[in-house]
Amino acid sequence: LLILGQFALTNSRRVLEEQKFDHLNGLNLLKADEIVQWENNHIRQIRALAQRPLVTEYATILVDPTIDASMTAFAQAKLNEDHLLPALANDSGFWELFLIDASNGRIVAATDELDVGKDRSNELYFQEGQREAFIQNIYFTPSLGEPTITVGTPVKDSNGTVIAVLAGHLELEGLSIIARQANDLTISEDTYLVN
Repeated sequence: LLILGQFALTNSRRVLEEQKFDHLNGLNLLKADEIVQWENNHIRQIRALAQRPLVTEYATILVDPTIDASMTAFAQAKLNEDHLLPALANDSGFWELFLIDASNGRIVAATDELDVGKDRSNELYFQEGQREAFIQNIYFTPSLGEPTITVGTPVKDSNGTVIAVLAGHLELEGLSIIARQANDLTISEDTYLVN
């Protein structure tokens, strides 16, 4: 009887551990799917913004060194006022948007005007963003002073030539909400995002 009791106890523990593992695995798969949806939503938003005809027109002006300064200032102001700043105001999940000249990697327009002129040519979101929409994994940058995820996507002229990269730093709160979703197993459970 004692041996039978020990066997039942051991078997019960094993079953509970398997159930707990299956539940955690299922939750992690659900969270992974939500993260992919979160990323895809931001890619769709920045692509749609980059494909607007007026964004392309203003980008064409901003990357052309032969255009006079008054026209460049006008294009920069209109891009910000009519497109970039309203995108931020619409709770898009971006906390900064900026346009990078594809020929030299310099920011030519930004919702944070202090960033205009900064070189982003070595950034992965700029390099990969010239080919297709790209999300750079979370990284820490001293210039921002905090972890960030950045999305970049090409802006093409009327001939289909990439002239700029439209990029944006994402607000990480949405990602944090997904990671913190309760799973009701134990108080001490934590979720860690790895790549």
